[in-house]
This record gives sequence, C-alpha cells and structure tokens, in this order.
Amino acid sequence: MKRPYEKTEPALALALIVLYTAAGVLGAYLTRIANFGELPRTVLLLAAALLLLRFVAWTGNAERYGLRKPERVAGLLWFVPLGLFALSNLCYGVSLPDSALKILSAIVLAVSIGILEELLFRGFLFRSLESKNVENAAVVSSVLFGLFHFIRLFDGAAPIFVLCQAVLSVAVGYLFVTVFAKCDSLLPCIVTHAAFNLCGAFAPDPSVTRLLVLTAAQILIATAYTVILKKKRLKA
Repeated sequence: MKRPYEKTEPALALALIVLYTAAGVLGAYLTRIANFGELPRTVLLLAAALLLLRFVAWTGNAERYGLRKPERVAGLLWFVPLGLFALSNLCYGVSLPDSALKILSAIVLAVSIGILEELLFRGFLFRSLESKNVENAAVVSSVLFGLFHFIRLFDGAAPIFVLCQAVLSVAVGYLFVTVFAKCDSLLPCIVTHAAFNLCGAFAPDPSVTRLLVLTAAQILIATAYTVILKKKRLKA
C-alpha cells in the first residue's frame, strides 16, 4: 500500500519547494535585521537540509531520489568537466571573506543549498514527473529551478544579477537533470552545485559587462556539455 505522500508526489515536491522558498525569504530577512552576516540564513538552511535528509531516510526512498553511489563508475570521467564548470565563477579572481567564521559559514551554506536544491528539484520534482514524460519532466524541473532564483530579489540583489542567475539556472538545471539520468545519482550534482555556489561566494562582485559575459559563457558551456552527455552512453 502506498503512503499518502506517494499518491500525490508532484504535489509533495511543489509543497516542499514552497516551504524551501519561504525558508529562503525568512533567512534573507533575518540576515538583513541581524548583525551576524549570513549566519542566520546558514543555520536555518542547514537545519532545513538535515530535516529533508531525515525525511528522505524515513520514506526509504534515498536511492530513488539519488542519494546513492553512481552506478556507472567508469563513466564518471565524463563528469570531470563539472569541476571546471564550478571553477568558472573564479575567472575574475578570488575575494575571500575577512574571517574564518565567514568562510566556514559560506562553506556550510553552499553545501546546504546544494543538498536542498538538488533533492527538491531533481530528486523530488523530476522523479515525480518522469514516469509520464522524461523530457517534459526535465524541462519543468529546470524552468522552475530558474524561476526559483528570483528569490534573490529578497536579498537586495541587483535585478540584472538575479535575471542572469535565473536564466543560467535553467541551463544548469537541465545539465544536472542529464547528469542525474546518466549515473542515477545526485551526488555529482550536489558536489558540483555546492562547489559552484562556493566559488561564486568567493568571487569578487563583477561589473555588469563582466557579469553578462560570464553568464553567456556559462550558459553556452552548460548547453554544449548537456548535448554531449545526452549523446554519450556511459559504460559500466
């Protein structure tokens, strides 16, 4: 017998995404009113990531949602470029925070977001829709992932930055869906996502021109890489 949440899995996925969005907005608000930098949001999202992992363990669907070792280990060499893609955020240099606490907070925040967003958009949402049509599921999860990033407006981020991040996230989201489908594991996606965000946090704020150039280059790289992966049959 199916548990209640299994009968309406897409609705559950959307509900969890809404809750995560609310947590993100709350975290941004606490960050603005507190004098502790990103610490309030970091603690909140770390707690959310641990709760989500606990929920996945409780459902017994850890493997279904991608929390497993990649099946095609030999084919993982094809995912090495993901690391280089994450490092692309540092193409204009490195700007480390001025304290060890801020560096630790950035690392924890990047990992927490990587876990949350990969599980929610690729694990829950994509998995809940793929039985009907895999390609449509990939598109829906990627587009919603892009739209989700407009939450950064609550951080006070510049609209041009938010727009670039949202469009890039659609391309990156589709890339991650492809990776997930190829190796049946979210671990490469989680690691890359966390590394990408961390490199972004340690990068200096670019000018508008540099931002547009970098975003365009990253979209082209993500798109080309996706096409290559979709055509490649990874051998066990």
